Amino acid sequence: MGRVAAVPRSGDSAADMELTARLAERGLIGSSTRYERWRRAGLLPRHKRRGAGRGHGSVSVLDPATVEIAAALVNHAGQGRDLRMAVVAWFFEAGRPVVSGAPGLPEPPPEAVAEALAWAVRTDPGFRMLQRARAAVTDAQQDKFYEDAAALARRNPDRAAGMDPSEVRAALLSGRDISSAASDTYGDVVHLVAAFGLGAEEVGAEAFADAMAAAGMFPQLSKEECRDAMIEAYDSGAYAEEFAALARFDPAEILENAGIKELRRAREVAMGLAGFGALMLMHALLMPDTPGLVALRTRISELGMGQALMGLARQIRQPRGMANAIVACLHPMYADLYQSLSELAASGPPLLHLTDDESHDAQHYMDTWLSAIQDLAEHSEGLRQNGPDTPGRQPS
Repeated sequence: MGRVAAVPRSGDSAADMELTARLAERGLIGSSTRYERWRRAGLLPRHKRRGAGRGHGSVSVLDPATVEIAAALVNHAGQGRDLRMAVVAWFFEAGRPVVSGAPGLPEPPPEAVAEALAWAVRTDPGFRMLQRARAAVTDAQQDKFYEDAAALARRNPDRAAGMDPSEVRAALLSGRDISSAASDTYGDVVHLVAAFGLGAEEVGAEAFADAMAAAGMFPQLSKEECRDAMIEAYDSGAYAEEFAALARFDPAEILENAGIKELRRAREVAMGLAGFGALMLMHALLMPDTPGLVALRTRISELGMGQALMGLARQIRQPRGMANAIVACLHPMYADLYQSLSELAASGPPLLHLTDDESHDAQHYMDTWLSAIQDLAEHSEGLRQNGPDTPGRQPS
């Protein structure tokens, strides 16, 4: 976003001019043209009016909530960007905790939320590939689907997929090279899309089980247990109806049929689980360890949900990922997982309380973390300049 305030036109209302000035104080550009576009879309409230007194008619009045909404739209509605993308980002931002004393961001209109989330899912390349799979009838069409799906997965790899934070941390501290964690996960992605699009029988029991296990869809089981259970369930035929239902799964339709309370609850779950996933990712980046974090990681590992939570943490960084995260977190399984981990975090040792930090000082914690990163940087620079045999400052 630019940092220069737009010059109000002479025809702008007093409230619009004040709104532009208030946005400029935050380094944001506003204009009556943009405001009117957002009003026509039902996103920005029209100004209320009050009497000017002494027979002078009425004047428009700027509501503080309108400033917060306009700021969110300026931040998320880029040039040429569909407004529905901005609504998804605004919806997520409105669900974040509010700092004490800071103005809260009003929620987007409920009807706009469901429409924007469904649109974000339908325009996602993964969903379009799912539709391609369901439209593939002939062998040639199915072969073309597999070819294109594999190409898409290779073009957009999740390079952090399969990463073990503890292994990355150990490699950083020891000076070893970090092995590539992503491997060939695109194969699991293609098989999962094929199972949902063409049916589980199309990919076969083992490939389907591998894909489901890699997706972390069953938190009560480890990846190996999940794989074995899926193969057994598939071979037994006891869940044939459930497997067949996968080919009818429509995430966009699920979003459209969900009520606003359900969507807001799924948003809370997605944000909370992504937060736990972020703590796991930051463990790899030398975040100081604590008894609370050890207990949390141990529980997540027992549930086999590490990859899924780290995936959520990466997913919610952009609107389409936010929409897909909300679809997943509408499922009660994820709500139960969030409640379980939240209760563990609340009842156990404080997550960010260092063993030797009796005052639980946040500044001490951050200083310790930054010091570890600085030590590693200095040690790495010494190796680069003088070679591996030169004594250097070993990171703690």
